[in-house]
Amino acid sequence: MGARGGGQRHWRNTPEPPTDIQRHNYALTLEHLEAVFYTQGLKRFDENDFGRYFETNRPYRRQGIEELEGEGVRREFVLIREHEQIHVKTFRSVIWSLGGKPVPECTYNIKKTAFTSPGKFLSVARLLENTGVSANDGAVAHIRGRKTADCGRDDRHGRGMPPTLTS
Repeated sequence: MGARGGGQRHWRNTPEPPTDIQRHNYALTLEHLEAVFYTQGLKRFDENDFGRYFETNRPYRRQGIEELEGEGVRREFVLIREHEQIHVKTFRSVIWSLGGKPVPECTYNIKKTAFTSPGKFLSVARLLENTGVSANDGAVAHIRGRKTADCGRDDRHGRGMPPTLTS
């Protein structure tokens, strides 16, 4: 934390605040990560993997849920993956329409860490979604072109994840 401003650096107070294109590219970077994470994770784990995990790990019961089926939970992740892929396409389109160049997808080293078990996958999913929601909430107030401000915002993921992710 810095000595001034409580450690927070506000874009509007910087000599050269990021442009809307830069802000959108930052969001696109996060959306790329989420889309790749769910695409690779769903290739790694099928409904049987989730089913076996929930048979032995039952933290969702503290939320009053009797049972979770692996197939149902995986189906929710398929929907989230599809949303993330739509977010990537939307941000790319908006950035091009603003006269910018969308950042490319990076290479992520997540296979050896995030995909060691369905439980690890669930934990990383929760972390990524909460990070994405927080980043969008923080940046959206600073975007000048209000009609593009909410183009990839979908806080249903972070706040409406399957119960196993919010325990």
